[in-house]
Amino acid sequence: MNTIKLQRTTENDWQLVSDIKEAAVSDIFHANLGEVAIKKYLRDFESYFITHENKMVGIIGYRPEPEINGYYIGELIVSQEYKGKGFGKAAMQIALELIGNHPVKLTTHPENSPAICLYLKLGFKIKAWKDNYYNDGEPRIVMIKE
Repeated sequence: MNTIKLQRTTENDWQLVSDIKEAAVSDIFHANLGEVAIKKYLRDFESYFITHENKMVGIIGYRPEPEINGYYIGELIVSQEYKGKGFGKAAMQIALELIGNHPVKLTTHPENSPAICLYLKLGFKIKAWKDNYYNDGEPRIVMIKE
């Protein structure tokens, strides 16, 4: 298992966050890359760089979610070169420990089968399918861990 650490981000990290998001853009992941959007995300979410051996390998972020009296994980991004090596799972486990014993909601693209499998293994259940969830023309699956 690869050892990771979570390092808290700040608004001043917006360019690094943008670089990580831009590198992760794919057919099923469309990132908000502008300075204003990223700074808003960094203000609204408790966001962390996922680091391994002093290298940034990704980002994870969550915020309170009043709808479920818990939290919403708004982002888990692992850089392409580090995917499939356990970094996403390790980051999710640390984030879930930080969140504590509260319900947790997240969304993912239905074609993101590696993420869906990971979330199911971590105890999330599929709760809904939402068409055009982020107004990007793409559907999302809503998952909750109670």
